[in-house]
Amino acid sequence: MKALNKIILSFLSDKAFFYVRYFKSFKHIINLRAPIKFNEKIISRILSSDRETLGFFADKIAVRSYVERKVGCKYLIPSLGVFSHINEIDFDELPNEFVIKTNFGSGTSHIEIINDKKEINLDDVKIKFEIALNDNWFLSTRERFYETIDRKLLIESYLKPQNMGFLAPDDFKFHVFNKGSDTFVFIQVDRGRYENHERIVLNENWEDTGIEFGHAEKLKKFPAPSQLNEMLSIAKTLAEDFKYIRVDLYLVDDRVFFGELTQTHQAGTCKFKSDKFDLYWGSLWEDENQYFKGEK
Repeated sequence: MKALNKIILSFLSDKAFFYVRYFKSFKHIINLRAPIKFNEKIISRILSSDRETLGFFADKIAVRSYVERKVGCKYLIPSLGVFSHINEIDFDELPNEFVIKTNFGSGTSHIEIINDKKEINLDDVKIKFEIALNDNWFLSTRERFYETIDRKLLIESYLKPQNMGFLAPDDFKFHVFNKGSDTFVFIQVDRGRYENHERIVLNENWEDTGIEFGHAEKLKKFPAPSQLNEMLSIAKTLAEDFKYIRVDLYLVDDRVFFGELTQTHQAGTCKFKSDKFDLYWGSLWEDENQYFKGEK
């Protein structure tokens, strides 16, 4: 049945697709004429905004130049190389620990964290990224701006987690809304994304907002990092040309690193535990006459 549903959905126009998927997800009809909810506005952005601009900020390689210009290169994870094909990579020249990812991908099929090069099966890694570079995953979400990205492989230094036992460092996702002269920030902290995933959403004062979404367990306690003000400054600076953007940062050995800019959070399928938060975040997002008002 799932396969049949996918086939049927594939024949729908993008707009019709979002009407159907939204109704299946939330059990009511989406309002695209005058969107008021956060998820509605995400979908409106996908359908209405300039694909080239969306693609630039979604490109994990291209966006590095924007980050360097706005906040400086010291926040970029060191790049070990950019490649068009997995067979171009000389693995003997790489350090024992590194990360391979596609510049357009999402999810575990587009990233490999290598924490001991001697333990990897190189053939498996090559097959994985041959498939990943040809993966049109975004067609299932209709985020067609990913089609504008020149597909590459990016190799970066491995940021070893401070919390032993986790493969990836704690992930700080700053949801930033610029409404008039006011800026509202919500800090989504994800721990153990590849193990026992836990999450909490806090405000700028590091207070639990009670906002919950997705399948992660509630992260009960998480002390405020000493670099919080620095992280807030970075997030606000990178977000200042957008009405809404999610700025993903990492904190490793007391250093802040940029992760990515996410413009279409969960492609408009973010299931809040309470609908009031969908409405609340939507109320903070001003209507977009111009999606991006700065310089790339």
